[in-house]
Amino acid sequence: EFTGVVPNDPAEPYTVVQTNLPGYDDAGDSDGTDNDTTLSEILVDVSTEDQDIVFIDETDGDGTAATPAPTAIDGTPAPTAEGDILGSISGCVDEDTDDDDAGEEPIEGSTIMLLDSDGSVVASTATGADGCYEFYDLPTGIYSVTQTNLPGFVDVTDADGPLSGGDNDDLDSQILEVPVDDGENVTEQDFTDEKDGDLRTISGTVLEDTDGDDAGDAPISDSPVALVAPDGTIVATTTTDSDGTFEFTGVVPNDPAEPYTV
Repeated sequence: EFTGVVPNDPAEPYTVVQTNLPGYDDAGDSDGTDNDTTLSEILVDVSTEDQDIVFIDETDGDGTAATPAPTAIDGTPAPTAEGDILGSISGCVDEDTDDDDAGEEPIEGSTIMLLDSDGSVVASTATGADGCYEFYDLPTGIYSVTQTNLPGFVDVTDADGPLSGGDNDDLDSQILEVPVDDGENVTEQDFTDEKDGDLRTISGTVLEDTDGDDAGDAPISDSPVALVAPDGTIVATTTTDSDGTFEFTGVVPNDPAEPYTV
């Protein structure tokens, strides 16, 4: 369940992606499509109301679902029944606290997404208290890793080099072309961010029109409010206080031609 979702423009619905477990293929979903053998996507329109969607999978052609890859005692992925050895990608997100372009303090709670060679999201996670993340059980292939900055932080560098490689900007940083060979554990796919020295605050109020004159008369508390970046990324969420007010602090200044959406 996803709660607090901002209503979309009817012409631009959300997409919900479900990745199949090993040994399962798509059978159908709420929009009637059999997408492919690895993931299923449903376009979801919540412009006027909540939605409840369904994905249906089935075991693959031999009628049995594959079991997860076993792991050897030393932590190295062991061969699967088919002889494949799965790999992993890991790294950390740290804050540059002394302006030397190196990370000194871990950043917890930064969203990390793993993309395949087609640019589709394979998995997502968030950094732990140590600022680190890891994606397990990866077949051989070439991947990309995208890190979304927390509010108030901007990019310094990543494993591609200082502000290089993927489409790095003030909101996210991407490491391109991370190859994973058979059974390889790719490490040190790191990101470094720093706090922006020139940050903004966005605040406002949510009011109820109680007398039909199109003006706010009474505060609405506990109303979800989201701050959305120009590229559609949800930067932060909050709820209104008892007086109907809300505030986002530490907001990175935007390009005047590409404003935020609240």
